[in-house]
Amino acid sequence: MAPIPPEVAFDRRLRQLSQYAGKQDLDRLTQPGLSSMLTTIQQAFLDALANEKTEVAEHRAHLPFHIDYIDSDTPNAHAFGDEDHSFIGLTMGLIYVLGDICVRLSRSKCDRGEETESSTSAFRRVHSLGFGTAIHSVI
Repeated sequence: MAPIPPEVAFDRRLRQLSQYAGKQDLDRLTQPGLSSMLTTIQQAFLDALANEKTEVAEHRAHLPFHIDYIDSDTPNAHAFGDEDHSFIGLTMGLIYVLGDICVRLSRSKCDRGEETESSTSAFRRVHSLGFGTAIHSVI
């Protein structure tokens, strides 16, 4: 029997443990670029967690991590597991709240009058850094 892909196991276990509808289908998101951004963030964290240092004294053995998004408007995050994985789930409500906060912070940092190509670029850099940092603090 072939192993169950982690995203399928995440969805199944999430539905067993909670009232949530399940894993968020990123292809169904309508905001331009959001699916791509969330996929990039997810992959960066999965790569980092897969390459963690295991020889440090503080390390604790655990099952492989899988990070994914939960189809829910409620801002929240959950950690749970099954016999093969350690899951971290972020609700879309949390993603939207963190995104809104980062937009406000980016605008306040970059709003110095008229919008220019330079100010738009600065806004994007500040927003991207802030959003990545906010998600990192949750995970």
